[in-house]
Amino acid sequence: MKYLVYHITTPLGYSAEIWTDGGLKGEGATYENLFANEEMRIQEIEMAGCKIQKASNLPPTPKEAPEVTTSGQEKHFCGTCGKEMTYKEGISKAGKPYKGWFCLEREHEPIWLK
Repeated sequence: MKYLVYHITTPLGYSAEIWTDGGLKGEGATYENLFANEEMRIQEIEMAGCKIQKASNLPPTPKEAPEVTTSGQEKHFCGTCGKEMTYKEGISKAGKPYKGWFCLEREHEPIWLK
């Protein structure tokens, strides 16, 4: 399944991702079809009080849904470069626990888990 991912700032100021398949299923889920209703989708997101974070005036990032390996482990891919991400967890230098999916490129946004 193909998705468009919008990086947004919520009305309360939080950073989040909105994944959409545009209501397309199966063979109809092409990137061309996903981009076809992009303007309307952006208007709906903004009417909800969110601000879309733009990156170099590029369109939202197309992504594939996370894959699951034969061992049952999820695979996640970086929204910036598309490379496979690595799961990490531990304690930060500040003493706080963390866990999430990280790209090998340190400046790319991780996917944080609660």
